[in-house]
Amino acid sequence: FGQDDDALNDGNVSLAIPFKPCSAVTLTPAVQYTWLWDSEIEDAAEALYKDKDQVIASIKASYTF
Repeated sequence: FGQDDDALNDGNVSLAIPFKPCSAVTLTPAVQYTWLWDSEIEDAAEALYKDKDQVIASIKASYTF
């Protein structure tokens, strides 16, 4: 982020819940929230990316044969 600072960078919290719509397929939707710990790093990220927090949604599909 352009900061010469030794600090914890970010924190993450996520939740994923797998379910099986049939015996061979597993779908796992997930959501993750990421934030920056250090205020100087947070300010630099906000200036660079116009945001300092992120919410990410995803889905994973797996097939077993």
